[in-house]
Amino acid sequence: MAKALPGNHLTIIAPSDFKEMRKYFSITVLLVCSLPVFAQVRDTLTSVTDTAASKELETVTITADRLDAIRKQPLSVSVIDVKKFHTRSMNAVDILGTVSGVRVRQQGGLGSNTTISLNGIAGKQVRYFLDGIPLEFMGSALAMNNIPSIIIDRMEVYKGVVPVSLGADALGGAIQLVSRRDHPDYLDASYQFGSFHTHKASVNGRHTWNNKYFASLSSFYNFSKNDYKIDVEIPNQYGNPVPARVKRFHDGFSSFRVNAEAGMINQRWADLFSVTLNSASVDKDIQHNLIMTQPYGAATTESNNNSVYIKWMADSLLKYTRLNFFAGYNNERSQLTDSTLNAYTWDGKIANRRSYGGEFSSIQTNLKLHTRQFLTRFNASYSKDNINSLNLNIVCGYFTRSGKDDYSADYYGEDIYENATTLKKLTAGLGYEKKFQKLNLTAVTAAKLFLFNAGGYSLVNNNVIPISQSRSRFGFSEALKWQPVMPLIVKVSYEYATRIPDAEELFGDFSLIKQNAKLKPETSHNINLGIGYNQPVWSGELNAFYRRTDDIIYLQIAQYTAQYQNLLKSAIAGMEASFLVRPAEGWQITVNGTYQDIRNKTGAKYASSPESKYYNDRLPNIPYLFGNAEINWRSKAGPSGNTFQCWINGSYVHEFYLYWASDGNPDLKVTIPSQYLQHMGASYAVNKIKTTITGEIHNLFDEKAFDNFNVQRPGRSFHIKLNFLIR
Repeated sequence: MAKALPGNHLTIIAPSDFKEMRKYFSITVLLVCSLPVFAQVRDTLTSVTDTAASKELETVTITADRLDAIRKQPLSVSVIDVKKFHTRSMNAVDILGTVSGVRVRQQGGLGSNTTISLNGIAGKQVRYFLDGIPLEFMGSALAMNNIPSIIIDRMEVYKGVVPVSLGADALGGAIQLVSRRDHPDYLDASYQFGSFHTHKASVNGRHTWNNKYFASLSSFYNFSKNDYKIDVEIPNQYGNPVPARVKRFHDGFSSFRVNAEAGMINQRWADLFSVTLNSASVDKDIQHNLIMTQPYGAATTESNNNSVYIKWMADSLLKYTRLNFFAGYNNERSQLTDSTLNAYTWDGKIANRRSYGGEFSSIQTNLKLHTRQFLTRFNASYSKDNINSLNLNIVCGYFTRSGKDDYSADYYGEDIYENATTLKKLTAGLGYEKKFQKLNLTAVTAAKLFLFNAGGYSLVNNNVIPISQSRSRFGFSEALKWQPVMPLIVKVSYEYATRIPDAEELFGDFSLIKQNAKLKPETSHNINLGIGYNQPVWSGELNAFYRRTDDIIYLQIAQYTAQYQNLLKSAIAGMEASFLVRPAEGWQITVNGTYQDIRNKTGAKYASSPESKYYNDRLPNIPYLFGNAEINWRSKAGPSGNTFQCWINGSYVHEFYLYWASDGNPDLKVTIPSQYLQHMGASYAVNKIKTTITGEIHNLFDEKAFDNFNVQRPGRSFHIKLNFLIR
């Protein structure tokens, strides 16, 4: 049967069994054409799995079936039940490193700069969220590298298409952290100490009154000297470099956060209304430059931020409609100090005194920055029959930063940091989901709009030149899930994605990264194809992915500083596999591996670009083959209810080049070597007093570890953790 769709002269020929499919695609065509101001909202399965989130204070138990429902949505997604990591000495970023397709790279120990790669899309190309709110809005203390696992219920790692509920301008993936809501009344505390003078503490709790009012607290504190040993060269009495093994002497880190929320639930006009007050701070010493060739002995950074949020959720105000609104303001003050004239060696001694400048800058710095951010988020989902669903999401953000530095005024004749930088963003989207029950098929379509306006400045011959730019981009995605039999799932998805450069990329960090206000947004065509099989005894997944990216934003590293630049074109093709088996009661074995081939596609057509001569080279300084494995055993609960658990895991990264593959002699290339690191641990839970004690050894065989060239990570370390839970 053939039928012309009215108004667009498009003819579709389909068997009668596919009438619903034809209606679906006609609606999606109209949906995409009607985008101008709206973008993505919650996809239905995400909404379904988060139904209890609109009543945050009710008792909710996240069962394996519920986590499985998230995994079965049409999008390519990995779901991690974080509760099983609550007793381990792992932060959020450590847990992410165990997921297939994810590679975490760190510049050092606790609190160091972290880059997360997701199917070849890395760093800022991946967006991070806590309960649907961008982490970048919440201040530097809530970075992925120091969030304790104990405040998180689960992680959702989206690879490729990003769900409309997040409203993100991600290039090819997003990571969503979901806060704990497992008890209406509880108090949970933990304390951990370990090697390198590391201490971590966390206290979290919640209480409800009459099922109408509630108050909750989430807090943590982290501290470490990060004084682990590294292999370096130190000048001898004749000034000649001599190999030495010394402790890092200027890499201290501390952070804290207190988050207090109070409000009402189960009201006629709102299922949830709350006000949240948040206070946090970070203090960090700077030990060396980006490639660990120059030690620093006095440079430091610190920041303090205070914020307030308002949340409102309503399920019954409008029929068949769920409404969700968030508004927040964040005020952050930070300081960068780089004013010493001392020049240090790796053993912490003063080698000499400079006549001018700081440790990493040509002038001394005592920069005080004031950053203000506003964010609003509104989404609404409509579903009358749980077969058809519409979702709307709108996120508006405003960022402004200005500063003060007396050294700058003396050097340039004016304080250049008093010139404000601003970034305004709007991300909007509209999504439609359809379930074809006879075909066991689910489809999700979304169309998106991205707008941004950036204003800043550039230094030309020590003169301040104002720079501004405004851009708009569209995006589109389609995801299909087919389940021919219960254990088997086949998924395919496509997205045309856009990512807007953030404030650090545009304006730098005023220390090691220079500004580049002319950066263009990245765009990418993303394709994912996956198959999964799930049985009680074993399960497995195989996923293939392809990305074709234009204007990719790439951190170009120099001797002392770095700058984000646009690399014209790149292509990413790869595959990931994961496998889980439960061979006997209490035993679980997990294995995963990832191969990603990231190639430069800037060819002769762009002869003026320095990257054109490296056409089809693999991008340097990015791992392309890596994997993880773990064996875990848990005992049965005895008569007292006590349990014992032990595990051993390993991670492998194959060697890769620091610079372009076609440059230089292959036998003399600078290479980050292959690495295989093992960790092991055990925990004992005492049921009567709700206490768990855990001991762990990281980097069991004290192997040299490098995530970035020359930047040596910690060797063997020991950790003890105590957990207390009162319900």
